[in-house]
Amino acid sequence: VGGADMWLAPFTQGEAARVYLVFDEPVTVSLIKVWNYARTPARGAAEVAVLLDDRYVYQGTLRKAPSLGGGGGGVGGGGGG
Repeated sequence: VGGADMWLAPFTQGEAARVYLVFDEPVTVSLIKVWNYARTPARGAAEVAVLLDDRYVYQGTLRKAPSLGGGGGGVGGGGGG
């Protein structure tokens, strides 16, 4: 995955970081992959929730991200490759 395919969500202590995907027409989403980037192991996301039309379709914990920007795994702690 190249840098053009990623972004860093802003973080404010005590607030949830949110990413919205809005589609103009119905689409099929078969996979959501989260790359848990962190400069240090103490950083990165932990809890994640995926909502579809305001309904939870997934809620769980991400693996801790390795240091130096390595991949951190997908939803549910799956692989990050």
